[in-house]
Amino acid sequence: MNSFSKLIKHAEQSQKQKEKEVEKVIEENLNKLESNFNARLKKSFGKIDSDLKTQGEKVNQRLLKLYKIPMYCVGGIGILLVLGVLYLAYLANGY
Repeated sequence: MNSFSKLIKHAEQSQKQKEKEVEKVIEENLNKLESNFNARLKKSFGKIDSDLKTQGEKVNQRLLKLYKIPMYCVGGIGILLVLGVLYLAYLANGY
């Protein structure tokens, strides 16, 4: 009976040791998967971020092209108004 209980204890110990080894292997594999996932996620976010920056720059360039002509017109009108006021001031001083 004593040897039977020793066999049972030995089997339990070897089973616990195998469970610990399996847990260790599973934990290592999960850590590898997690680090791979995080690396891929960072790479994807980096790509998305660069794509968004590129699109934002394109939109800014389009907006600048869109507003250049009206701004030139407003600037030209402003210059003409200033010249007109200066001319009127010159005429007023001349009389």
